[in-house]
Amino acid sequence: MTRVVNVLRRPCTGPAVWAGPADSDEWVLRLSPAQIDGLKVALRAVRTRGLPLLKTTADDFPLPTLAGELERIADILENGRGFVLVKRIPVERYSLAEAGAIFWGVGRHLGVPVSQNASGHMLGHSRDTGRSLADPGTRGYQTRARLPFHTDGSDALGLLYLRAARAGAQTSVVSSAAVYNAVWHGAVAGHRQGRDLPPDFWGDPQSTGGRPDRGGVAPRDVIATQNSVGLGAWRHQ
Repeated sequence: MTRVVNVLRRPCTGPAVWAGPADSDEWVLRLSPAQIDGLKVALRAVRTRGLPLLKTTADDFPLPTLAGELERIADILENGRGFVLVKRIPVERYSLAEAGAIFWGVGRHLGVPVSQNASGHMLGHSRDTGRSLADPGTRGYQTRARLPFHTDGSDALGLLYLRAARAGAQTSVVSSAAVYNAVWHGAVAGHRQGRDLPPDFWGDPQSTGGRPDRGGVAPRDVIATQNSVGLGAWRHQ
């Protein structure tokens, strides 16, 4: 087992360290007609049985035509570049609840769902609700504000694009391993110059619980371990 202290003393290597390109077929999965039909069949099975969303498992949502691709995606998330773009999910054919059930069902093949906020929401919606970040009880995805790069406290994050925004709404990803390397090289250079990095920084209190003496914000590690390259809605099984 690799000790964290040993990881912190060297830069990351491997496929998790990447920079661009901005557009590449290498990280895109385009669903075939058979795979699209598989989603419809699995959704029908769940709806026919009347299964509640939160109790739906991977076995309840079988995807034989996608099984191989989902195994490959799980490996990429865990051991590869850390993200995949899936295209051609026909969300326009389904209601909001049905699209959510498909999203949940596919996600159950990748891991165990976990809550992302203090309210315990297992499946949320990223949209402008008119709220402001000036309200300490507001999460960034509930506003129209531009959010900086950030990580969530889980192993994988899933986003399902439901409809086009009037403007903006772009999603960007970055290799946290590459960011780590940049910080690591900066820390080494700073140490040689007699400067040290702070041991932690302070993040979103709505996702982790905050400290009142720090304005309600919560501590996060500055330097992550080598395997911390995903963003989160599921934990790997």
